[in-house]
Amino acid sequence: MSFSSQRVDVKKWKVFTAILLIMTVCLASGLYYYYTKYNVFYYTYYNQLRDEYEELTSKYNDLRSMYEAISQERYRINDWYALLRNSVNRRLALGDMGAKWFVMPGFNGAEKVINDVTGGWSDKANWNEYWDDIKKIYDWVLANVQCTNDPMYPLLPELLSGPIQEVQDYWRLPEETLAGRQGDCEDQATMLASMLLTYCDEQYTVWVIGLTGQSGGHMAVAFPVEGDKLTILDTAGHFYTGSEYGVLCAKDIRTAVNEWTKWIDQANPGAHLHLIFSHTELERFSSIDEFVDWVPSNGHKVVKLFADLDIIHFQYITIIGYSPIEINLYYINEGETSTMIDSIYINGVPVLSYSPIPILGGDFGILPSLCEPHVQKEGIINLINGVVDPSGNQLTHGVTIRITLHMTNGIEHRTLGYTL
Repeated sequence: MSFSSQRVDVKKWKVFTAILLIMTVCLASGLYYYYTKYNVFYYTYYNQLRDEYEELTSKYNDLRSMYEAISQERYRINDWYALLRNSVNRRLALGDMGAKWFVMPGFNGAEKVINDVTGGWSDKANWNEYWDDIKKIYDWVLANVQCTNDPMYPLLPELLSGPIQEVQDYWRLPEETLAGRQGDCEDQATMLASMLLTYCDEQYTVWVIGLTGQSGGHMAVAFPVEGDKLTILDTAGHFYTGSEYGVLCAKDIRTAVNEWTKWIDQANPGAHLHLIFSHTELERFSSIDEFVDWVPSNGHKVVKLFADLDIIHFQYITIIGYSPIEINLYYINEGETSTMIDSIYINGVPVLSYSPIPILGGDFGILPSLCEPHVQKEGIINLINGVVDPSGNQLTHGVTIRITLHMTNGIEHRTLGYTL
């Protein structure tokens, strides 16, 4: 190859290199231009996005704070609603704890009524006093508390958003029943049970006893008695466990319940016992047999029987003219233990203190005279018209007399007044 030829090749390479360099510079300038242009665009866009992100983050934090505040308010509202629901629905005695809440020994006003009606249980060993006072309390509730139907009452749903139902039921507190002097069967029963527990200082078991039938439920008061017996007091149903002469007593558990359910069955067909409760216990029963077995097997604090002398008939017979006067007194021991009559009084004066001395006959002939449970007795008093006591008071026609039978245990039983 000649030297001139080589120079031509070098020149070509220089031209090619210059062109390549120019193209490279142009390409680099273009790339730099576009890089700079789009870098500014993307940087501006990035800053815009970052500002938007920070703004959204701020809004999110605000919304989160609002959400947390709303959540706290929601929890507070739910807690408030739960308290409101429990307070409102409690008056329907729902659940096993609901009914127990309404038996309140020592409720406001109970002790005053008990003392006004009975004077309180002064001698805890005197069971005649106990039984007499229980009947007095029953009679007071019967006479002073009007039996009324429950109003319609709201049943609040579990959730605040749920529907509200209305039911015809409303349980009053004992002090409300006492203050208003009105209530239906469960109101009267819970008040009476609370009063009896107050009377005995909660030393003996007292229940509210419930039955159900075709017309709904009904409630009364019951308490266990020694010897596997039971007494039921139902002021709303105008019923109590009584003897054939109307004396409050105790009967074997099955008989006491059957007599009560038979009485209620007249207005509520198919009535049968299904639960008892007090402030300390609640039990449900599927049959009377289950209840009969349950009562004596759970260590309840039972009350004792009494020896009560009840005079069921009182009359006098004039034998000859106005004198002598024969008084025939029929009486029966409605208690479960025997008792003895040791003396007889007329108008508070011993019979043997009158002059001339009246003649005693029949079951009064020999004193002390035994009075067995549920055995009818007849005592006879023969007196001359005009007999006088040590103070000079005469027993003659037109005078009102009261006969008192004094027992060896110190208890006295007095008849109603009767005009000779």
